[in-house]
Amino acid sequence: MSDREQLHKDETRIYIAIKEAIQNGAFPPGYRLVEREVAKQFGTSRTPVRSAINRLATEGYIEQLPHRGAIVKKLSVEDIIKLLEVREALEGAACRLAVKYITQEDKDKLQEIIKEMEEAVNQNDFLRYYGLSGELHKKILGCCNNQYLYDMAERVNLQTTRFQFRNILVPGRIKKSIEEHKEIVEKVLCGDELGAEESMKKHIRIVKEMLLNNKNMNCDSYFTI
Repeated sequence: MSDREQLHKDETRIYIAIKEAIQNGAFPPGYRLVEREVAKQFGTSRTPVRSAINRLATEGYIEQLPHRGAIVKKLSVEDIIKLLEVREALEGAACRLAVKYITQEDKDKLQEIIKEMEEAVNQNDFLRYYGLSGELHKKILGCCNNQYLYDMAERVNLQTTRFQFRNILVPGRIKKSIEEHKEIVEKVLCGDELGAEESMKKHIRIVKEMLLNNKNMNCDSYFTI
């Protein structure tokens, strides 16, 4: 393997590791990334670390601050609301397209996820429900047959899901959330393109409205679409 290929391999490995650490909260908002420490952690030089950090900065995960260096970016509630507006448009379109291209295998999978979500609700298993909700949204995106749309939506989704608000813990919210997801899936399964699109957009609007009404919510807590 050439030096160039090794550098690229190291950069990709570090990029993935840091991105996952940001998304799962191991590197919380405001966390400072010191190149030499990251390089030592991964047993590599600072060059691929710098490249990985720059790549994450262009994607909005990290920001470079004077005298502080690279830190995990903090987003305000207002930022999240703007991202949700983008999600509403992208996921609504993806849901409409999914109706056209969905296979029977995909339909079976959506029904399976909904069943598991209902079980999580009955067991008050909020973390499991949160994971299944994300799985359902990703599954619908994967059925849209448009890689450009999928990539854009996935990038925006990753930005919002790493800043997790406590809306799922609002009294009664989880029961309303499961009904919203069931409505989306029902529209998809019955072939209602416009209905599926509107149900998805309405679902995301409800979350956005909750944030608009609770702008003092903690940006580092649990959140689910």
